[in-house]
Amino acid sequence: MFIYRAFVFVVGLILATTGMILFVIYLALLNYGFTFGEFIIYLLKTKSFYLLPIGIFLMIFSLYFSKFWKWLQNFKEDRPHHGRVSKWH
Repeated sequence: MFIYRAFVFVVGLILATTGMILFVIYLALLNYGFTFGEFIIYLLKTKSFYLLPIGIFLMIFSLYFSKFWKWLQNFKEDRPHHGRVSKWH
């Protein structure tokens, strides 16, 4: 389960970093005469802004939702294995 949690955390970190970089770039719009209200409306209309909250959610999910990871591990262990069946048996 550590691999899954680490993978979700890394994906969240990449998304949050990308979203934060774009947010800092968008802050330059305030210098070009955008009011704060126009700036917020513009941010909410761009799809790339949502990378930051999604990334933060994934990082929090991978760190603090241990009940889900335990359920996933139990589900994975309880599932019967269907290996290859040889036709010579």
